[in-house]
Amino acid sequence: MPPRIVGGRVMVPIRWIAEALGADVEWDAGRQTVIIFTDGERVEIPAGSVIVQGRTLVPIRAVAEGLGAEVVWHPEKRIVQIAKRPARLGPANYFLLTDTKGWGVSRYPGPTEDAKQRAANHFLDRLIALLNESPLAVGAPVKEPARYVHMHLDEWVNAKGETVIGGNADLAISADYSVVRVEMSGPVSWAMTLRVDGEALRRELEQVEAVLPDKFPTVKIRTQRVSDATLADHPLLFRRVEHPLPEGWVHDLTVNPATGELFAIITGRNASLPTVWISKDGLEWTEASAAAFGNLWPSAIGFVPGGAGDETGGEAGGESGVASGVRLLSSSFDGGIYRSVAGGPWELVREDPLPEAVYKYPPARYIPDPTNASRIYASLDHDTRMPSVSGVFLSEDGGRTWTETGVNGDDRLRFVFPSPPLPDPAKEGRVLLTANVSYSDGFGFSADTEDRVLLSEDAGRNWVILDEVDRLYGVAKIGEGSLYVGEKSRDGFSWLMTSRDGGLSWQVRRLPFEVWAGIAFDPAAPELMFVSAEGGLYVSLNGGASWSPLPIGGTILRVDAARKLLFLLDDGVIQVYQWEARA
Repeated sequence: MPPRIVGGRVMVPIRWIAEALGADVEWDAGRQTVIIFTDGERVEIPAGSVIVQGRTLVPIRAVAEGLGAEVVWHPEKRIVQIAKRPARLGPANYFLLTDTKGWGVSRYPGPTEDAKQRAANHFLDRLIALLNESPLAVGAPVKEPARYVHMHLDEWVNAKGETVIGGNADLAISADYSVVRVEMSGPVSWAMTLRVDGEALRRELEQVEAVLPDKFPTVKIRTQRVSDATLADHPLLFRRVEHPLPEGWVHDLTVNPATGELFAIITGRNASLPTVWISKDGLEWTEASAAAFGNLWPSAIGFVPGGAGDETGGEAGGESGVASGVRLLSSSFDGGIYRSVAGGPWELVREDPLPEAVYKYPPARYIPDPTNASRIYASLDHDTRMPSVSGVFLSEDGGRTWTETGVNGDDRLRFVFPSPPLPDPAKEGRVLLTANVSYSDGFGFSADTEDRVLLSEDAGRNWVILDEVDRLYGVAKIGEGSLYVGEKSRDGFSWLMTSRDGGLSWQVRRLPFEVWAGIAFDPAAPELMFVSAEGGLYVSLNGGASWSPLPIGGTILRVDAARKLLFLLDDGVIQVYQWEARA
């Protein structure tokens, strides 16, 4: 039965319109009554006088609006457009401004005495209420959206009245704030366009923006596209080296710059405590005694270059690699930083910020600054839920005291999962970092951006983002300057990025593969690069101009160009390979 116009109203069969809007329909012939069941409710509609060919016709607007739908009549096309709200939004626990400052607010579960957090909770509630009270804007497009917002919902109610737990919603807001397009991306997909009170929405967004940090400073870099990298036959032969290192979790693999000795910290698969292994040449390894490291369960070891801060004025004898110079140690026993001078006792120089925590998160890497013998950096990248155990730390006195570098003096901003800092060997105070810059409200991380490459000219006190570089993998001394090696990836393609002027301009070379787990090289020989990419490992002997696939695989831990050693991690097992040039 097609629609009919009766008395200026569009009439349709009641079963067709009701079922199209998700309701169930029954016909009570004895009482000549239509019964509609929807969302647990029962509605009865007498047939009335409009029955055609045994079908009950009803005004389409009355029934559609009664079932929660919006109706628009397009007279020029003689079309009735019907749209039903696919969902009512539940409480939101996370809100992110994705277009300007890039920060947001999150809900703190339970009662809180913090005024800013209460204001954030109220804002989230008001925003959800405003959206739920707004009618559908059927056929109203969002032209040139002025704002974009991302929300995560605790729950929402679908068109059938069922409560759905969790979901991500993206909002596109029109220039006058009067139309909002809501698109749900999980756990199911749907979209709706709402006509809202533009001034009310503008006020809400302005109020939350007023309490957020400023937009993080970004430096626009210059780029120069160079010829694409090519593939070639691999020029190296690799021989696997047998060793006694146990299978398990590798905490650290580092070198003492003064002696050239390698240190590996590993917790074996069936062991509960880490062990320290020492090698003079990377081929023969000896397990060190736990007592030599104070029985502190080491998770990282660092060395202050040149013995800076060594009160004894030099090195002392003792067990090889253990009792020389100034050493630093991260303890997974209590999460602290310990310091030892010339093989002396280990002194606690920084306590874990949460000593009562069950799990301790000590710094993961120690990076000495080659331009300042007393300066050393440490990165802590373990738990994004705890602001106090994620960040970059700095010592200016050979590891005696430590401070967090922070993020531009704003204690609400933090680094999440920072890479080990990379000091520039040609410029004192310049240091680079790959990290996620996040806003913390004191209860957790409220909003975060993607990983960025950051640059500081004052040893990490203030930072800027280097635009367009996704990750930085190393810095090497070349002549009077430095070489930065990084990468960017887009839509399944990757580009090698190199800079020789302090990060202001970069050469960009498209790679014949997608980078997966990074680019590695020895700063002493930066022309020799290894990359973990889709399809396996590749090597380049000419700074990335051409690459050769390798018949070995794993995650790259370290490249030692002088010894011609490549350290890989494959399913929890350290693999050591030595290479030589093909005949």
